[in-house]
Amino acid sequence: MQAALVFVKDGKIESEAALKPGRTVVGREEGCQIRIPVASVSRKHCELSDESGLLKIRDLDSSNGTFVNNKKVGEAELAPGDVLNIGGYTFVVKINGQPAEIDASAIKTPAPPPTPQKSTKADASPAKKEDAGSVLDDMDFDPDDSSISDFDFDFGDDDEAPKL
Repeated sequence: MQAALVFVKDGKIESEAALKPGRTVVGREEGCQIRIPVASVSRKHCELSDESGLLKIRDLDSSNGTFVNNKKVGEAELAPGDVLNIGGYTFVVKINGQPAEIDASAIKTPAPPPTPQKSTKADASPAKKEDAGSVLDDMDFDPDDSSISDFDFDFGDDDEAPKL
């Protein structure tokens, strides 16, 4: 079986990653076969596996969940054209070249989930949005600017995981 993830952003196909046979871990941690180094993606978020000719996805107890066709899953069998959402990033599943064409404009890309906040007993109150907004404004931060579209899906044998 030949499987791939097609990255979709803002109604456009950005890139495609062919999956190697066996197990592929997606997460922000170095060592993951597909790296998405953003806070909304867990260190080891989910894994894709080729089992007996079937492509399966399993959530690895991620903070923000793994979604298949807008439904949160613990484990699921994937079919061609299924839409995955991993930490706010959207991928279309391609199996054995199917679907042959993807209408990226018809796929709604959800906003990334909020970054998980760790709280302590001393400070159990959540951060105020207005405080965070003023800090980001001072930093000239553009939340729509992401390096995710610059991802290099290079699955060579060089032991370096691609960075998404």
